[in-house]
Amino acid sequence: MPGRQLQMLNAIAAAANAATSVDSALQTTVDELCRHLGWPVGHAYLQQESTPPFLASARIWHLDDAARFASFRAESEQISFTAGVGMPGRVWQAHQPVWLGDLSADNNFLRSACAREAGLHAGFAFPVLTGGQVTAVLEFFAPVRTPPDEAMLELCSQIGAMLGRVFERQRLEHNLSELNRDLERRVAQRTIELTESRAALQDFLDNANDLIQSVDMEGRYRFVNRAWCETLGYTQEEAAALSMFDVIDPAWHEHCQTLFKELLKTARPLRMETVFRTKDGRPVQVEGNINLRHEAGRPDVTRGVFRDITQRKQTEQALQVSQARWKLAVTASKDGIWDWDMVGRQVYVSPQAKALIGYADDELRNGMDVWSELVHPEDRPRLARALKRHLRRETPVFECEHRMRAKDGGYRWILARGAALFDDRGRPQRMLGAFIDVTPRRLAEEQMIANLAREKELGEMKTRFVAMASHELRTPLATFSLAVDFFRQHWSRLQPVQVEENLQTIAAGVQQLRHVLDHLLLAGQDDEGQMRCHPAPLELTGFCRQLADEVKATHRAPHLIEWVFSRREWVVRLDPRLLRHILTNLLGNACKYSPGGGSVRCGVAEASGGIVLTVADEGIGIPPEDQLRLFDFFFRAGNVGGIPGTGLGLLVVQRCVAAHGGRIEFTSTPGAGTCFTVCLPQAQG
Repeated sequence: MPGRQLQMLNAIAAAANAATSVDSALQTTVDELCRHLGWPVGHAYLQQESTPPFLASARIWHLDDAARFASFRAESEQISFTAGVGMPGRVWQAHQPVWLGDLSADNNFLRSACAREAGLHAGFAFPVLTGGQVTAVLEFFAPVRTPPDEAMLELCSQIGAMLGRVFERQRLEHNLSELNRDLERRVAQRTIELTESRAALQDFLDNANDLIQSVDMEGRYRFVNRAWCETLGYTQEEAAALSMFDVIDPAWHEHCQTLFKELLKTARPLRMETVFRTKDGRPVQVEGNINLRHEAGRPDVTRGVFRDITQRKQTEQALQVSQARWKLAVTASKDGIWDWDMVGRQVYVSPQAKALIGYADDELRNGMDVWSELVHPEDRPRLARALKRHLRRETPVFECEHRMRAKDGGYRWILARGAALFDDRGRPQRMLGAFIDVTPRRLAEEQMIANLAREKELGEMKTRFVAMASHELRTPLATFSLAVDFFRQHWSRLQPVQVEENLQTIAAGVQQLRHVLDHLLLAGQDDEGQMRCHPAPLELTGFCRQLADEVKATHRAPHLIEWVFSRREWVVRLDPRLLRHILTNLLGNACKYSPGGGSVRCGVAEASGGIVLTVADEGIGIPPEDQLRLFDFFFRAGNVGGIPGTGLGLLVVQRCVAAHGGRIEFTSTPGAGTCFTVCLPQAQG
């Protein structure tokens, strides 16, 4: 293969691999072939998915003179071809290129009259093969009768196969995009559900039925809620002018003062029972909890939540009569049963319920405080909200899934369900319910959510890997294949300079592949726990300067790499292999992402038993939205454009630094450059 054809093929390969769409890859190919052949007309057809299938114009053209060939273009875009019909149809049917040296002599060329008027007398076409099937046909026309060129047909067959891989890559990227969109739809739906749930809970808090109050250190009311005002007969304005001892029954003053002092001393929440007096003097017996809030380290206010229990005494006797019968029924039940006497402040929990969390009946006391402590701290607010909603009769049944600490220290997921009994004034007196162990189901749901998240993460990583492989692996592999074919066909006629040029091309491709594979192997070693740090004595200044020269030679960089060392001669104990990966990647990136040249400033200094390396450039910088993901697998910033790269270099740097027990940091400003700082502790001995 002559050098000019090889250059053209390399240019098409690079452009096709960099193309963002099938149309752009086809347009590049049509333009490059027309320029190479000196032929004025090039055109592309695409197979249409229909029954039966046919070839139709893709409206992708190269025309040296658009006005001259306007009629030929119009007729070509109007005609569709089936297998075997016309030059495109013959290519489609045979899966092989077709060359017509004289268009007017071929009875199967349907556009001969129009071609003759346009001054076109010869043409050829070749297929684009994807998975062994023809997906497109490219045709080209010359102004003179031209005999078949077998070398050109062979070259075009290779181009067709290469374009087929572009079609396959676009199909794969489309499938991955559909998968990501599906995952995003699921996440969006879950977000909507959570938002609706939060709104319902907020509505519950805004409409509590309990008597809620806040009292300052002088005993003045700072806040009372709607239920407090309605129960005691005061307005909000009237309550603001009251002291708490104006509301508490005088017989309970001493008891409440004692509790208040204890609260100030211990700052621990207290449960209490007292009697309030309404505005018209009627007693209201309440029970509830009070706690203390601090402001700037000083006691500020007490907060209390109380429930009217005046009618409780009237129902206690009747409840006690039925309790014996209830416990008898519970003993025979296999479910975890519980009975909460809100009036008598007693709780009964069946042995079966205790067994759900690993306790024998005599190992766990039947106290509300005991069972409240067993609920996971994060679940207690949610449990309290569900209970309050039911006690306000907003839900027909109390139901809440929460975690409870088992005897072995672990947590089990429990579904608590129950219903309250209310007196004739609508106040709850008793709740009956059951516990069900739903741990297996919850674990399965959590695993499913984790699998979905992992699936999305793997999909994104696969997309980035495919993009990296398409740009960093396909081009050198295509170059190797073309160079080998070139040597096979033309070895006996090659000049030494041609051999050297092709060998240099192969060597550059090998170096590119070795760079990618080294990064993949290093990343894989760290994931498998195989990356080890082996410190050895190392003369640091000479090592750094030599690496800088190697990087400049490899990248053909015009940059000025300036070193500043805090010591002239410096022997340290670090791993030379890992340090080489750290510096070559940082220096290479500094050169690569500073396309306009400029200075790369590097420094090495001592710091508390180790060294600090800095590499600063004047390049394109890193967008803020990309900085958190800079060390992810196959991740590249959104502003790199066509600059080649694998998305693995900084990941390798981070892991080599971690193997030393060090750390890496960076600062970056888009358009102004980036500075990386690496801190490495020296090994002892």
